[in-house]
Amino acid sequence: MRLYDPQTGEDVWRKEFPAGSLTLKTLTPTETTGCLTPDGRFEVLDSRTGQVLSHARLDADRLKAHTE
Repeated sequence: MRLYDPQTGEDVWRKEFPAGSLTLKTLTPTETTGCLTPDGRFEVLDSRTGQVLSHARLDADRLKAHTE
């Protein structure tokens, strides 16, 4: 996941997640973004800076329901 600045041709920020991770659909995509990893962990990031705003883990018994 990254924020690319086309004027400078460089990444403003970049964050790598494991293969199979899913992008979170947020209510405020211009302000927040995030990823859910295959093991159920997720991070919510500030879209402009890449700073982690929150992180947590889904209950194992609910992971399948949230990823289908």
